[in-house]
Amino acid sequence: MIGVGTDWLAEIPGFQLIQGSPSAAPVTGISTDSRSLSAGEVFVAIRGERFDGHEYIDQAIRAGAAALVLQRDIAARGDVPQAFQSAGVPVLLVENTHKALAQMAHSLLGCFNGRILVVAGSNGKTTTKDLVAKLLSTRYPVIHSPASFNNAIGVPLTIFQLLSKPCEWLVLEMGTNHPGELPELLSIAPPHAGILTNIGPEHLEYFIDLDGVAREELSLPAAIRRGGFCVLNADCDRSMEAPGLPGLAEGVRFLTAGCGALADFRISGVEVSRDGTSFAIESSDPSWSGRYFTPLVGAHQAVNASQAMAVAREAGCDPDAVAAALRDCAVPRWRMEISTAGESTVIRDCYNANPASVQMAMQSLVQLGHTGRKILVIGAIAEMGDAVLGFYQSLPDMAGAAGAYMLVTVGLPPVPMTASGPRIMQFGTGAEAASFLAGIAEPGDTILFKASRSARLEHCADIFERELSRRTHSQSMP
Repeated sequence: MIGVGTDWLAEIPGFQLIQGSPSAAPVTGISTDSRSLSAGEVFVAIRGERFDGHEYIDQAIRAGAAALVLQRDIAARGDVPQAFQSAGVPVLLVENTHKALAQMAHSLLGCFNGRILVVAGSNGKTTTKDLVAKLLSTRYPVIHSPASFNNAIGVPLTIFQLLSKPCEWLVLEMGTNHPGELPELLSIAPPHAGILTNIGPEHLEYFIDLDGVAREELSLPAAIRRGGFCVLNADCDRSMEAPGLPGLAEGVRFLTAGCGALADFRISGVEVSRDGTSFAIESSDPSWSGRYFTPLVGAHQAVNASQAMAVAREAGCDPDAVAAALRDCAVPRWRMEISTAGESTVIRDCYNANPASVQMAMQSLVQLGHTGRKILVIGAIAEMGDAVLGFYQSLPDMAGAAGAYMLVTVGLPPVPMTASGPRIMQFGTGAEAASFLAGIAEPGDTILFKASRSARLEHCADIFERELSRRTHSQSMP
């Protein structure tokens, strides 16, 4: 894929070249941000709710854009910079630059001779995507999504890395928050292989119920190409419906990973500590059976790792190299990220949340086995509609089952007090909660911060750590 010029753009249906000539000179990438655009990249002017890339055409040209892709109706307006007319840079007009990104990515993949793997599911997508890319890279050049690039812009931007990097396995994360989004993303990059992490309650504001979620997520196995394979979570009943889907491509194989007795990668003996998670795998291939370790914290990480291992085995990776790669995994930011504040342990699990992931986080807190007080700090869970209200009401019982000393809510509706459950404190802002926590923290406490990304609960953890450090320092002064 390296060495592709701009000439392929003019051949995409709906792309109208109005200035300049397509070039065979290699394009180094595609950019939607003039601030980070490098010379040789094509600039696609995206129009968002709070910005319009058409206002930054001049900057893109000065940065050395190889070509401009502009939206036809906006480019015709008088207030759009016309610097491109004198700069001589090739300009292509399209009806919609958002859709153009998808068209460009799909067209580029027409020249790709490697294999495409898609990771989808309700929980654990980003971690599993990172794991499978790490394991595959023990044998192959791999391109994978940076961070959580899993939407209509992020997926194409990941694919465009093919313009500058060698690749035999392209690993894409695909998310969804409304019906039809995942099938649209899959149409950009039909996969040779897939991992369906699990199916659980998510984005019920749009999917309504678990059946709606299942219909959406099961579009992944339905999109696997002929002769490909898909790895399923053996412990998730809804995921295990995939082999019975009508219209599956011929020869699609299903592999399973989990704790179930019939799983192809059967997990047992899970042990969780602050340092990570160890677990045993029993496989039909004896060379893959044994004990493994990952620095990722939580029993659910054993499932994520085993699903990635199933892909690695299918791809012909060496099990010893895979074991070494698992031991060398980096802990993703804000995903069960453990730090120390004073003599307290702080866990930031603030990247995303839905009911299932909150339960997983609480289970991980129990599995750590810390003997001090357990304090749960729970923020808002987004895009769940009215269903989230019932979940909030169940938080005290869940916290009690996890052995929590205290449940702290931030920005949530009132939750019921319980006679025998944990203490409950409710705050409107993270700053208020952080100040309170710094005042009551004791040596040996473990404090878990969990919420959807939009809640920015990691800031509450940051304030808590700073406030606790300040108080500890002032108390130690003579």
